[in-house]
Amino acid sequence: WTKKSYENPGTKKVAYKVYVKVDPSAGATYTVTAKDMDGGNGATSKTFTGTYTVAVDNTAPIIGDIKSGDEIIGENYTVRDSSYQFTIDNMVTDEAGGSGFDYVLFFFGRNDADGKNAAYLDPVKVAGESSSFNKVTTYDTESISVETNPASRSLESVNLYGKSLSGSQSTKSDFTVNGTLDKHIRAGGLVKIGGVYRTIASIDGKKVTFTPETADTSADTAFFVYGQTANNDSKRESFNGSFSQNPYNIKNDDGDGILESINKTTGVWSATLRSGNLPDGNATLYVLAWDKAANVAMKKVDVFVSNNAPRIAKVYLGTDIDDNKEFEASEFEEYSWYSTDGFAEKFYLKTEGSGRKPFAIKGSLAVVPEIIGANGTINMVMNKAPDAVTVAEGAVNYDTVKPTKSADGTAITEGAAGYTLSPSTTATVLDSRN
Repeated sequence: WTKKSYENPGTKKVAYKVYVKVDPSAGATYTVTAKDMDGGNGATSKTFTGTYTVAVDNTAPIIGDIKSGDEIIGENYTVRDSSYQFTIDNMVTDEAGGSGFDYVLFFFGRNDADGKNAAYLDPVKVAGESSSFNKVTTYDTESISVETNPASRSLESVNLYGKSLSGSQSTKSDFTVNGTLDKHIRAGGLVKIGGVYRTIASIDGKKVTFTPETADTSADTAFFVYGQTANNDSKRESFNGSFSQNPYNIKNDDGDGILESINKTTGVWSATLRSGNLPDGNATLYVLAWDKAANVAMKKVDVFVSNNAPRIAKVYLGTDIDDNKEFEASEFEEYSWYSTDGFAEKFYLKTEGSGRKPFAIKGSLAVVPEIIGANGTINMVMNKAPDAVTVAEGAVNYDTVKPTKSADGTAITEGAAGYTLSPSTTATVLDSRN
């Protein structure tokens, strides 16, 4: 059927809307013919014929392996920066005849098996904010239906992190909030208005502009999604300066603070972020992909963030030269640790070279490492029964090590797990990798 939608009183031009019933399971191709029947006063009647195809897409795109470079990000994958960068790489495919791949949302969350310690983890540093800013424990949620199994096409619900705010619209492309837009809400991100997820184009105070437009200006609530998107295909983003800058300085950034690239034709996208801004520990990486018909697919994988493992900066070796059963400051030699890789499981120290003679041991040996980094207070523990380490002519048996004082005179006492620098407190242990 048809319905007149507009008539210009001056030109007498009339616009009509044509309503056609469509099979929601198949779609169809229609040919529409319009004929101007007014041929009076010498006017010539005109006929217009148009062909229109209505496609139906009820299936979500398929998310391929989530990678970081050539490595697949699988269960318990260690998320760690390399030269201040961590990259997520992926390819999304849509079925033949589908509406086509549109954009990706990804985010890190934390929720222990017992339901405790739930948090949204934000990988973007904001100037003036402490590290606690990146672990968000107060938030709203919005449930969304996603496909997680391409074979069965079954749907399940997942909660998105975010903030719900009331407000009003002055145009079809803006929303002014009544409350406060926090710093986790950024241009380039997503906002759900009128039941549709839309891209935030800009933020000016309490006013947010977005695309695509709403059907009218009646929306009075909006859900602002916490997360990072790969959707900026209008301009090529690139680093503008050093990778070590935190936050990143990105040329042509759409406002979300991460370096992204996306090809909506091939479905290939990537995002570079600084995972060192995330708190160490267990996390879940969620990747959601939209097609142009608003079908959504999701993959998630449990990972482990580890950027602040303890690192050895120096090692002090001491020996009881005067045989007074104590290690005094004058009996220690200091050795700097020049390796920049703090994640090795074993370290080997060469005590001679660069004009220094081999370290000579008389009686017992004290080994005191200077440890930096890590999470919270660290206990300095010397394992009492490791593998023997070959040094010069023989092997040192660590069971014979009986240190009593460190290089600065601080007492060292024997504990159940080894030798501990005192005074000390028990460190919070997140995982054996820290």
